[in-house]
Amino acid sequence: MNKFIPLHILSFLILFHFLFLYSSFAQTNKTDSLEKVLQSTTADSSRVQLLNNLSADYRSSNPEKSIRFARKAIELASGNGLLKGGLASAYNNLGNVNNSLGDYDSAIIHFKASIAIKEELHDKKGLGASCYNLGTSYIGKGNYQEGLRFYLQSLKVHEETNNRKGMASTCNGLGLFYNDMKNYPEALKYYERALKVYEDLNYPLGIATVTNNLGLMMENQNRFSEALTYYMRCLKLSETLGDKFLEGTLYGNIGDIHYFNKEYDEAIEYTKRSLTLREEIGDKGGLVLAYLNLGGCYLEKKDYRAALTYLEFCVQRSVEMGEKKERLMAYGDMTRCYSELKDFQKALDCQKLYTEVKDSLFNENSSKQIAEMSTKYQSDKKDKAIQLLNKDNALKEKEAEQHRTQRNAFIAGFVLIGALCAFIFRGYRQKQNANRLLDLKNQKIEHAYKIIEEKNKDITDSINYAKRIQNAILPSEKEVRSLLPNSFVFFKPKDIVSGDFYYVEQKGALVFFCVADCTGHGVPGAMVSVVGHNGLTRAVREFGLTEPASILDKLSALVEETFSKSEGDVKDGMDISFCSLHTDTGILEWAGANNPLWIIHAFEGRLEEIKADKQPIGKYENRKPFSSHRLKLVKGDLILCFSDGYADQFGGDKGKKFKYKKLQELLLSIHTQPMNQQRETLHSTFEQWKGQLEQVDDVCIIGLRI
Repeated sequence: MNKFIPLHILSFLILFHFLFLYSSFAQTNKTDSLEKVLQSTTADSSRVQLLNNLSADYRSSNPEKSIRFARKAIELASGNGLLKGGLASAYNNLGNVNNSLGDYDSAIIHFKASIAIKEELHDKKGLGASCYNLGTSYIGKGNYQEGLRFYLQSLKVHEETNNRKGMASTCNGLGLFYNDMKNYPEALKYYERALKVYEDLNYPLGIATVTNNLGLMMENQNRFSEALTYYMRCLKLSETLGDKFLEGTLYGNIGDIHYFNKEYDEAIEYTKRSLTLREEIGDKGGLVLAYLNLGGCYLEKKDYRAALTYLEFCVQRSVEMGEKKERLMAYGDMTRCYSELKDFQKALDCQKLYTEVKDSLFNENSSKQIAEMSTKYQSDKKDKAIQLLNKDNALKEKEAEQHRTQRNAFIAGFVLIGALCAFIFRGYRQKQNANRLLDLKNQKIEHAYKIIEEKNKDITDSINYAKRIQNAILPSEKEVRSLLPNSFVFFKPKDIVSGDFYYVEQKGALVFFCVADCTGHGVPGAMVSVVGHNGLTRAVREFGLTEPASILDKLSALVEETFSKSEGDVKDGMDISFCSLHTDTGILEWAGANNPLWIIHAFEGRLEEIKADKQPIGKYENRKPFSSHRLKLVKGDLILCFSDGYADQFGGDKGKKFKYKKLQELLLSIHTQPMNQQRETLHSTFEQWKGQLEQVDDVCIIGLRI
């Protein structure tokens, strides 16, 4: 009943395919019984088999136990040639549980180990299953080409061994793949092939799976009538099988179709049936979706109180599970409900919560995208270095060839003067060959230049995309003006993306603003800036902090926590000048990490410096809590937060640094000018000072007149 539903249905289908077609059912009584048998079994072969069975059975209900049993099986089977089959199964089990946890890199490693052993043992039936599982790992990772290759390899192996159930299962997986790619004719071809085999085998579970997937495919194409036909057919099968998980999902799917057809009473009826079953089996993810969909139905029926009841349930459950997308949509619908009920304060509260969750989701995606851009940047940079090295080698070879030709011509002329005509002719032929060789090498050099240009374009495109992400994170000029009307921001990155960033946020009568200078510049600095911006947002919004010193303490802890996940010793961090202005009283609270605060007192015409704590944000030995400064300002006072980029810029007649003293003198000379004019003066002075020299660092200055 919302745009995220197809993704949840597709996730269910892939999970359903894993749990029921390539693994055993996880049943509590069965696992308890197997564990008791394991305790009394001494033979290694029997113990490996029991450990593998337990690993497969615990895969969904207790992944930690599943991994532990698989590793015990590997430990017991390793080095024993008679237990290679059990070793392959253990690796396959580890791959499956890592797939279900979303750790596709680990899953790929274990499936490849399983495949290598199965190929050695000529276990083609097991090989087909592991190839399929490996394909699913690649698809989960986003490598669709490799995923499709292993799916087709799995199908080929099953066809060679006439494993009809394996063929049908892989065809169903190929149908899922092409359905996700929106290649519906190809998806239909594989679904129909899978369905025919399952029907020939009289295998109800397989028939139900494919029938449900066909319903999903029709729903994705907005062919709701056909989708409903497939869902109803599958529902009958699921009732026969007694599969409450599948039955609950189908009730939800049927409710979706009625919702799309604006048949809200029928949609509510089926969604409530789905809710009952999901509560019975403890399907927490399904409950969140059912509550959200019921809220949406009652919203369309204009029964706003009922809608709010289910939407509040959805929010509670989604918070427990950490599901932000469903929470986002629930807050959106709750905003509409309260608006219709004329309770505008609650509508505003829900809208703020909606914005916070939306920003959180956006920042998570932005961090990930910038990390991906950095990886691509580093890879492309290596390629560029290789190309430059090849070009340099080609030039050196060309020069060496010319020297050899000249040397040979000189020796030949000196020693064989008597055969001058013959050697002149020979030298002429050699020169022709040399010219042809030089032409060929020149062509190679030109080709190398073209490759370098293409790589440069790819790198620039990647960084430009990262710039768009960073610009989306930074406050817009309109937002800065609305919160800090009499202010300017002078922001000049050294490269396309910046390690400096500025932050502006409002919380009641408090307006927070700061300038931060992260370790490095360019793409590495931009990555740290995303971590810093996210940390500030969490400190203010999630942890509800208002005192600058407490905010910096929390930011430092969040930054250190983020980088502690790295295998290396990452000491990246940032310097920062952070302000909190109470708009009603004019009181300014400030804290700083290495970077000070400057205040130009309007009536006295003097510049006062408030010194910062001599420690950065991030990992630091002998860290102390940051100290806050409380200042009462008067109208006309000018507050300045800045990074070190302006003062450190080389330029002028002697190519020296601009320095802080000169920057103070400049600011004092222009502090009475309008804010926009101050920014323009800072910009023109910086450019004039820099001249033809390269900018050495990112530059950021915020000025605010009280």
